[in-house]
Amino acid sequence: MRIATVERCLLDCATHLDLAGGALGLARMLARVDGQVDWVWLARVTGGLPRGAGAIRRIGALLEILDMEIPAPLVKAAAGPHGRPIPLDSLSGGASDGPVLPRWGVRLNVAPEAIREEVRR
Repeated sequence: MRIATVERCLLDCATHLDLAGGALGLARMLARVDGQVDWVWLARVTGGLPRGAGAIRRIGALLEILDMEIPAPLVKAAAGPHGRPIPLDSLSGGASDGPVLPRWGVRLNVAPEAIREEVRR
């Protein structure tokens, strides 16, 4: 029985990282649902949510780190000025440490190699 859609799970976990186990958990989810996501729906819905822009930016950053295809609706939804960078993982310490992925305005406070290794396991 499906309780929530893949898109809703991704959205909830990208806005509330504690639901996914942080950025590493969200990365695992993204790797497992490749090809199953309705990116048009996800991008449209996030526009109306207070934390939706941050969710799109986090998802886009993780897709880039994982060298996965970044769908056009996601790029379009994240376009424009970002203002202050958001942390990739708000659960780990050092939210203001690390370089910023300029395309997404996301601060890499988790090492990209740690994210890739987590998905490989």
